[in-house]
Amino acid sequence: MKFTFLFVDKTRAQIWQDTETEYQKRLSHFVKYNLKIIPPTKNKTQSECIELESKNLLLSQPAGKNFLITLDKSGQKLSSEELAKKLNSWQTTHPQITFIIGGAFGLSEELLKKSDFIWSLSPLTFTHEMARTILFEQLYRAFTINKGLPYHY
Repeated sequence: MKFTFLFVDKTRAQIWQDTETEYQKRLSHFVKYNLKIIPPTKNKTQSECIELESKNLLLSQPAGKNFLITLDKSGQKLSSEELAKKLNSWQTTHPQITFIIGGAFGLSEELLKKSDFIWSLSPLTFTHEMARTILFEQLYRAFTINKGLPYHY
């Protein structure tokens, strides 16, 4: 199994860069992955940004059979244990999983409709830097739960 992470914009704050790097390193013990940053759209309306960034995200997906997970406030909320169960199921049936976090204004309806699963990290709003870090940490946590490792508790 391989993960692809597609994010709009880069992590700028050093504290979040360091934390992301730490959880990426930990995650690499369980799964191969690649990370692609899509530049944000500038000097456009909110709706134009959503449409252009979503289009660029869709075009950046890996070729072949790909299970698409988008992170969006409209998505399903999962506990860490529920995520671990879903991850276990997904990895047995999907060799390639892509996780998408959109730009500041979110994702287009078209992209959300093409998603195989829409996931909400929380009803709270996070910066994109925080959301990326939480995504990496929760995936790492899910793998440790599934492997019976002591990280979760």
